[in-house]
Amino acid sequence: MENNENNGNLFQQISRWIRESVTLKLAVLVFLVLLLLIPSAWIQGVIDDRQSYSYEATEDITRKWSDEQTLTGPVLIIPFTRTYPVGNEPKTGEEVMRTAEDRLILLPEKMTANAALDPQTLKRGIFDVNVYSSEISMHASFSPPDWSRYDIDPQRIDWRKAYLAVGISDMRGMYADPVCSLNKETYTAEAYSGLPEMGDSYSSPFANGIRIRLEDSAARAAFDCDIQIGLKGSRSFFMLASGQNSSIEMTGNWPDPSFSGYFLPDDRDVTDSGFTASWNILKFTRPLPEAWISNIPDIENTGVGVELMSAVNDYQRTSRTSKYGALIIIFTFLGLFLTELISRIRVHPFQYVLIGVALVIDYTLLLSISEQLGFNTAYLISSLATTALIALYTRSFSSWRVTGLLAALLVIFYTFIYIIINQQDYALLLGSFGLFVAVGVLMFLTRKVNWYGKD
Repeated sequence: MENNENNGNLFQQISRWIRESVTLKLAVLVFLVLLLLIPSAWIQGVIDDRQSYSYEATEDITRKWSDEQTLTGPVLIIPFTRTYPVGNEPKTGEEVMRTAEDRLILLPEKMTANAALDPQTLKRGIFDVNVYSSEISMHASFSPPDWSRYDIDPQRIDWRKAYLAVGISDMRGMYADPVCSLNKETYTAEAYSGLPEMGDSYSSPFANGIRIRLEDSAARAAFDCDIQIGLKGSRSFFMLASGQNSSIEMTGNWPDPSFSGYFLPDDRDVTDSGFTASWNILKFTRPLPEAWISNIPDIENTGVGVELMSAVNDYQRTSRTSKYGALIIIFTFLGLFLTELISRIRVHPFQYVLIGVALVIDYTLLLSISEQLGFNTAYLISSLATTALIALYTRSFSSWRVTGLLAALLVIFYTFIYIIINQQDYALLLGSFGLFVAVGVLMFLTRKVNWYGKD
């Protein structure tokens, strides 16, 4: 009989410890947080999948509109023949000579270019793709080189085959015939692809483009050329500085340009209505000679350009928001747990689970709504809906005061995270400061908690 009473008391003590142990409750909450990280990771995968669909939509549009564009040139191609020994005649011992055709590729002394971009947004389903049309004007000045430097006999130059070349990475983007003139005399341009002298690689900046065949007399002397090209492209536009000294200017009505390439602009002006950027590239700053024989060297290292992008796109912001999901769950649970301790209410672990699931589902709402209405509107709708849902549910087992405190806590969390994810330069600073303050508040509120459950 006494043993039964002792067993009953033991069970009561264990049951009471399970109900009242602060440590056990915290351990359960930690387990629930870890458990809720599983669907949080799944949501991150969903975001990545949707972003990949966006890339597929972008590729589909660029295949039909035109891809990213890189414009190179102009350069002057001068064919010539040279004779060189290949060995000796076995019987007579006489030197055997062979004649072969080669090409000198000459850069202009000066090159100026102006590219005016007219960006627009095309839609594929629910996805947006940034494209543009552009008007490019180029002016270049050429002078004959010192032929002796390249061991070229001027009498062996075939001036009838000399031509100017302009490299265009995606020829599908040309929407008008180029206008070309030499010393104010009009010339006709023709398209080319895969010329051996312009580089064997598909990635060569001159793999595709236009060429202007010159008259014998025009190619022999110094001349100026002017070329106007209408070109469509997607996402970015680059120019390779082909001149020994090059000046390039780009303009466009895009509020969020990203300037990239081997050089940053010397001058730039970015406003809500558009941008203007200019580069002055001297021959001393890039590893190119004034001329060379045969294949194109690594001219890509002279590229400058602009990317048409949003400062932080919707998928990036949704992804960054979801990465803060664990923090929101942790601090929401801590807020509810402290309310338990202070107000002496009882919250079952399953109720914590439901609140955590609501916090996780918030990100699927954010993702799906942002694809239709944009991130800012989606964030407002999803955060308010989640806050209202959790507040109404909390009211079922607590007072209005507790419900209001928890709702206010969620509003503060969501507002703070919104500020962070819209920052590019100060996100880490603000996040670190916010966490520091949150830990400080938590330390203050729990300073008198009886963690050991002793009277």
